[in-house]
Amino acid sequence: MKPLVGIYSRPTDDHLERVVSELQRRRIPWLRFDTADFPQFLRVAARLDRNEDGWQGTFLLGDSHHHLEEFCSIWYRRPTKTYAFPAMSETGYEYARAEARKGFGGLLQSLSCLWVSLPDAIAAAECKPKQLEYARQLGWSIPKTLITNDPQAVLCFFDECQGEVIYKPFNQGIPRPKKGEPWRGAIYTTKMTRSALQEHAPSITSTATLFQQYIPKAFELRINVIGSRVFAAEIHSQQSERAKIDFRMGYEELSYRIHQLPREIEEHSLALVHRFDLEFSAIDVIVTPQNEYVFLELNPYGQWGWIENHTGLPLTEALVDLLVTGKSS
Repeated sequence: MKPLVGIYSRPTDDHLERVVSELQRRRIPWLRFDTADFPQFLRVAARLDRNEDGWQGTFLLGDSHHHLEEFCSIWYRRPTKTYAFPAMSETGYEYARAEARKGFGGLLQSLSCLWVSLPDAIAAAECKPKQLEYARQLGWSIPKTLITNDPQAVLCFFDECQGEVIYKPFNQGIPRPKKGEPWRGAIYTTKMTRSALQEHAPSITSTATLFQQYIPKAFELRINVIGSRVFAAEIHSQQSERAKIDFRMGYEELSYRIHQLPREIEEHSLALVHRFDLEFSAIDVIVTPQNEYVFLELNPYGQWGWIENHTGLPLTEALVDLLVTGKSS
């Protein structure tokens, strides 16, 4: 049996197309499947006996028939969250969903193959407070940070930082609403004023909020860790008024360059990603006018296509190398 690369992903994704194209160029067998395929379109039958080497069985998706042992790696790339259950009661649906998550999902995570990366590891790594604490422990510089639901604590923090404070969400954006309701999309990092903090005091009391000292920027970095390889690109966010605080506001207006990381920062990047048991992650960093590298956040689902387009960094090739090798870093 030829080694098989599994792609656990929704059907449409720019990064999916890049990886599939590279796998096809190398003539590497691959199979894309999604949460939404199970159980109506995807069938599994797996056995584990004490004398066998791990889970063994069949994986049937449409006309594709594979053995579980064929998988050398599984790339976990933003799958849909819903299963393809037949019509059933709400109670039945909740039961079936829990069983599918722990049975189908648990089986896949128990296979003797490389995951890029394990869903549980990704979920743990999305915790921003833990990211900052691990980064601090590993020697990164980090911004002064406040997590609170106390408006007075925010005002004190604002004064301590001499009015140089930003607000950022814990999550990437607002969850998509029910059908028919408007979606506000992403919430961008925002530089705060005292009057804005006072105005939004009721919002601060309503949930946990995250504020950080604003860090002056010479430029920003998007660091991509892929297995044991590290790639860094400069994002010249200060070229655009819209992008100065959050480069996502105007990333199409900016210039990008390949960046040679100091050895210490490269080691910090690898250590942080592997501390979370990830095989891939993007890391966002500020480089100050004084050439200090300041950690902002880690994104285990980070986009890399736009960086590859602007810099020519071989990120897709590096990811496919890792998937084909099937060996953990």
